[in-house]
Parts: sequence; C-alpha cells; structure tokens
Amino acid sequence: PATVAPATVAPTTAAPAPLGIPMPKEISDILMTIRLVESGNNYTAEAGTDTDAATASGAYQYINGTWNNYAGYSRAKHAPPHIQDQRAHSDVTMFLARHGNDVAVIPLLWYMGHIPQGAAMDTVPYPEQGNALTPRQYQEKWLRMYATKTQECAV
Repeated sequence: PATVAPATVAPTTAAPAPLGIPMPKEISDILMTIRLVESGNNYTAEAGTDTDAATASGAYQYINGTWNNYAGYSRAKHAPPHIQDQRAHSDVTMFLARHGNDVAVIPLLWYMGHIPQGAAMDTVPYPEQGNALTPRQYQEKWLRMYATKTQECAV
C-alpha cells in the first residue's frame, strides 16, 4: 500500500475566520477540504437516518453525539455556516496541536475519531453504515483533495 508523507501547517495568517477567530490560511484550506470531501461544501447536508453514524449532518458531517448540541443547535445542519466553521476550526486546531501540526492525521481523525493502527488502516469501518473506504483510502483521497486546493489557492 502507498504511504503518505506527513504534511505540516506553517503559522501564516490570512483573513479572519467568522467571529474574529484568526485563521491561518492553511487551516482554511483544511476546512475547505473537509467540507468538499464530507458534504460537497453543503452546510445543510444530511447523511442518513437512524443510527448515530447516520445522523451525520452539516458541511463537516458531524454525528449528533460528537456535535453534542454545540452552540445550542441540536444538529450540525441546523447551525449557520459560521457556527459549523467555528466548531470545525476548533477541532482542527486541537488535532493539529496534539499531533505536531501533521495535516495527514486530520482525515484519519475526521473519518475514524482516532488514528487506526496496523490492519485497521486497511479495513472498511462500519460498512453497514455506508462506509466504503478504508482509513488509508480515505486519507489518500483527502490528502489529494487538500493538495489540489492548496495549489489552487497558491495561484
């Protein structure tokens, strides 16, 4: 299987994020990549029906248990875009801080909630809930999209 080299985020600053949160350009690229991969950039997207994993909604596809009534909204899709962006920005910032600014961990944490080890990287998690990619495949897809977006933004 192909391996993905770690990427890092430099501490440059671009336009401020909603609610005045300073947002490094690279974090905005990360957020855009998550939105594109997860929902096609649709802030009202909804994944499914009954199971907790199928409750994923919003641009970042937060499941209800993870969203946890953030900012008083019962589901991510009910929150306005700036609230969804604020939550995702907070999570991405935390993930990067915990993992040495390694962007390659973001898709794994977003897809799995943890960094899978060994054979789990090549096993489709919860296929009965609609997952079709292994964590490795999801990470590779995500990193290709991220590389494309960062190249487009640099032009």
